[in-house]
Parts: sequence; structure tokens; C-alpha cells
Amino acid sequence: MLEAVSELAEGDIRLEARHDDVRLDLSVLYNGQPMAFPDRAPTADELMNDDDAMGRMAGWLVRNLADRATAFRRGDEQGVLLRFEG
Repeated sequence: MLEAVSELAEGDIRLEARHDDVRLDLSVLYNGQPMAFPDRAPTADELMNDDDAMGRMAGWLVRNLADRATAFRRGDEQGVLLRFEG
């Protein structure tokens, strides 16, 4: 996740974590471009020929590894919320 966001971020990246007995929420905050979470992985052809395909692949992987992945804005910052439920 941090590697994917580092391609979008301009400057520092901040990680916030919260947990309870049921879930772990990780929020990644940064200045830059929002992260996209596509419904499908890019094709092999797209990965070879489309400059944005690696970013879409990262978003697709993160979306499928977390129980929930959501992009949001907080003030001037972009954010990504990852939720893991146990």
C-alpha cells in the first residue's frame, strides 16, 4: 500500500491506525493524487502498454487484500482507509 501511494504522493505520507476487538483500520494520508480501486485487474497488454496500469493493479490488489478499501479526502489531503475484520 505504501509503495503504491508513494507513486501518488507529493511529500510525506502519514499512517494512522485504530483497532478494537473486531477490526483494524489503517488510514494513509498524503498530498497528491487520489488512489483508484478498480473492479478488475489490468490485462497483461495494459500492463505492458499503459502507463497508468501499474497504479490500477496496485489499487486492485489492495482492494482485494483488505476487507474494505476506500479513498477519501480530509482537508487538503488525500486518504485511503483500509479495514481488516477478524
